Parts: sequence; C-alpha cells; structure tokens
Amino acid sequence: MDYGRHLDNPRAVAYYEAALANAAAQDDDRRMATKHLAMSETAIAKPAPRPATPGPPTTPPAAGPTNPA
Repeated sequence: MDYGRHLDNPRAVAYYEAALANAAAQDDDRRMATKHLAMSETAIAKPAPRPATPGPPTTPPAAGPTNPA
C-alpha cells in the first residue's frame, strides 16, 4: 500500500499513520502499531504549510482624482 506516502500536509500524514497504527493494532501487531503511532505523533508536531501569499500588484493603479500620479 503506497497511497499516502507522498502527502505534504502534516495533518493528512498524521491521519494516515494513525489509521495504519489502528489497523496494525487490530491485527495484534504491536511493533507495527507503535511504529505508525510514533510517526503519526511526529507528523502532528510539524507546523501546517502556510498558504501562498499573493505578491504585489503587477500594474500600478491608474492616476485619478483619488490617486494623483
């Protein structure tokens, strides 16, 4: 299973790893459950990615009565 390997959002990674930990625990695989739970906790501790901030306007505003040139 390789579906969640390339996630960028830490919250999504944490959810994915927690789901794997839960599945491993239900299969009585304590080692694998502990491993994925630790990976989930690590992902939760990472800050969320910041949204892209818009840059400055590409064209200056036109001169007019409220904006003299």
